[in-house]
Amino acid sequence: MSNANNWLKMPEHHLNDDVKWIQEMLSQLPVYVRQRAIEGYSDVFLQAMDEEQISYKKENAACKAANIRLREFVEKFKPVTTEKVSKPPIAKAA
Repeated sequence: MSNANNWLKMPEHHLNDDVKWIQEMLSQLPVYVRQRAIEGYSDVFLQAMDEEQISYKKENAACKAANIRLREFVEKFKPVTTEKVSKPPIAKAA
């Protein structure tokens, strides 16, 4: 769970095998929401690890839950970052 050689700030809790994927996902987010994504990733990682009762399954459960959360978070913001949000209708003058 190291931050060595990373070009983006990484979540405090993560698996080294996921560093490249996490960085790719974070790079798709606007800078102003990356910190929220990073903190959420660590929170979900720790919560899932605590909830898993079987010791050898803890890391996998934590990784899976945190990665799902990050993927969904990025998908939520992707329309905003790619400007695929429709413009509001222009009101007609009365």
